[in-house]
Amino acid sequence: MLDIAGSRGRSVTPMVLLVLGLALGPAAATWAASTTELERGDEQGGAGSAQTAVDQHGNEHRWTAEAGAITIVDFAASWCGPCHESLPKLQAFADQHPEVRVLVISVDEKEKGRDALVNDLGLTLPVLWDRDHRAAESYRPEGMPSTFVFDAAGKPVMSYAGSGSDDWQALTQTVGKLLAQSP
Repeated sequence: MLDIAGSRGRSVTPMVLLVLGLALGPAAATWAASTTELERGDEQGGAGSAQTAVDQHGNEHRWTAEAGAITIVDFAASWCGPCHESLPKLQAFADQHPEVRVLVISVDEKEKGRDALVNDLGLTLPVLWDRDHRAAESYRPEGMPSTFVFDAAGKPVMSYAGSGSDDWQALTQTVGKLLAQSP
């Protein structure tokens, strides 16, 4: 539940936010619905559930946010031109910020698509293959690439689709603020 200023200590449920979003327009409703879904966690197999996938090195990873770690989850594919532009930046960011958990989830139909993406771009950060599309069904990325940022408590704080410079700047600023708040 969210506590809104002026609610006199009463919590506002995500459903109320969804209704408000419907009144304010489709974009607000989409944000409210996706945020509510990501906050459900283990209840529906969304963020926070114990879902796992294997990376290019054979290591198993949870593809969900983990409490105690700022987490970035990025959806990409070998056939996605903008992904080829954004992933090298994400790799450099991960190299510079080992305290941030960064995962890429490949939605390629075959594992060799994920492997081609890794090899073409020289990626060393974990790139998980979403074999059964469970991660994509949970997160519901709006396009490729799609990026989700979670705070150290595992709560979603930002998401966007695309690879624009404004999005990248917002991501680095958001994560910078989260790092400044970390103990």
